[in-house]
Amino acid sequence: MHSEEKQPMKAYLYILLLLLPTIVQAASINKSLLQSLDEALEQKEHYVSMKEHTLDSLKNLLHHSTDRDQVLSLYQDLYREYYVYKYDSAMVYNEAAIKLAREWDYKLQEKRGLIQRSELFALGGRYYEGFDNLQQMEADSLDQSLLFRYHYTNFLLNLYLGEYGDDNTYSSSYRSQREYHLKEAMKYLEPENQNTYYYWGEYYSYVEEDPEKAKSFYEKQVATDIVSRADAMAYFNLSNYYFNKGEQKLGEEYLIRSCISDIKNCVKENMALQQLSAYLFQEGINQVERAERYISIALEDARFYDSRLRIVESSRVFPTIINAYQSLLQEQNKKQQLVLWGITFLAIWLLFETFFYIKQNRQLSEKRNELALSNDNLTKLNDKLGVLNGQLMDTNHRRERLAKIYIDLCADYINKLKSYQSLVRRKIKANQVNDLASTISSTRLSEQDATTFLTHFDKAFLDLYPTFIDEFNQLLRPEEQIIIPQERTLSMELRIFALIRLGVKESSEIASLLFLSPQTIYNYRSTVKNKAIDRETFEDEVRQLCTILRT
Repeated sequence: MHSEEKQPMKAYLYILLLLLPTIVQAASINKSLLQSLDEALEQKEHYVSMKEHTLDSLKNLLHHSTDRDQVLSLYQDLYREYYVYKYDSAMVYNEAAIKLAREWDYKLQEKRGLIQRSELFALGGRYYEGFDNLQQMEADSLDQSLLFRYHYTNFLLNLYLGEYGDDNTYSSSYRSQREYHLKEAMKYLEPENQNTYYYWGEYYSYVEEDPEKAKSFYEKQVATDIVSRADAMAYFNLSNYYFNKGEQKLGEEYLIRSCISDIKNCVKENMALQQLSAYLFQEGINQVERAERYISIALEDARFYDSRLRIVESSRVFPTIINAYQSLLQEQNKKQQLVLWGITFLAIWLLFETFFYIKQNRQLSEKRNELALSNDNLTKLNDKLGVLNGQLMDTNHRRERLAKIYIDLCADYINKLKSYQSLVRRKIKANQVNDLASTISSTRLSEQDATTFLTHFDKAFLDLYPTFIDEFNQLLRPEEQIIIPQERTLSMELRIFALIRLGVKESSEIASLLFLSPQTIYNYRSTVKNKAIDRETFEDEVRQLCTILRT
């Protein structure tokens, strides 16, 4: 017996050894950095709150500022804060700065604003608008302080357009233009320091095509104390460098660091999180959930930034992820075929060993499940029966009360009819025809009858639909609620719509029942409909009130 108990344990150990390569591969992701990224994502709203606080402070200064130079400076600050945070807002403050610069004839600030607009167009995927905007200026006419940004923006437009279009026909033209403008831009850049490391990295990457030199400057950039978007871009470029070198772990590390930097700097215009999602799909199916979460966040950021380029890029990532996932599955399926053969053999052996045991317990388990299910169904049916019995008793009580009201009304009108007959007979015998006509034409008795009828109608209707007034008021605007001073009564407006709830639609029929003229009924209906939240569907909604009787 002891040796038989050891055999299943050995089988489980065999399965574990067969699956071990897959488990080791799944553990290859840098868990520590991914945990840091997840923590940063949890703090995302905090970073956004800090960004919004900074923006609010700048807007408050702008609101109270009267100095022209300070106003333009604040517009520039707001543009920079929104530049990679929200596209439309950055455009608004850029256009405002350009407009004021033109009004005040500040040529330098106007041209700086136009260059910044083209730079924003480059981020937003509006490349040809960016080129048109720059063509309004001649490089020779620009101030020395603007020439770097002018040429660097031209470089960005040619770079993004070449990558976005992916057109071999024009790619060489875009490449030559971006190299030319980046060369020109570097002529006006400050010497190598912590503010220019990233740009020198771009120069050696795209002009000199020296990835090792470019890498050294990107590393200098991320080593500085300055926390900026350039850090995230430098991390991203370092990630691509190591991936191209086949050093997956370093490429993975810098890609995650780029994502963390984007989040902490509130950079909504980003690509790192999208690329990380695709990478996680390729690393193993146990990362699918995390990859889907990251790509969803990246799409959310792209929509928030409101850039057509990033939204299109995000949509392009999805097919890549799906294809990568399918390729991964195919590769894993090949590797796991041998594992499956082994597992199949062990499974057959285990099934044969446990067949008789399962057979004996299955019938008992099924009987227990059936009994438990029957008990549950019986309990539910008893509960429903109790509810239905209660509703039925309540309905019967209401019907009895309504029947009594109906009988009382009939008896009352029979007695009144007998009284009228006696009165008519007596007046005719006494030859008092004129007196009889005067009595019949009197409205006093009719008004008493109407009051009696309406009192009984109110009581009967509210007994049948006790929640009608509350549900009716929910269809009206809050300030137009109908308040009933006396309980168990209806106002004339409520009586009209009570009859509509009962199926009486025509104003003429309602007028006859309520002893009013059709025009009066029409006026009441129009007045109440004007108080409704939705005037067009108001009466249809009234007909649906109190569809469930409450006990």
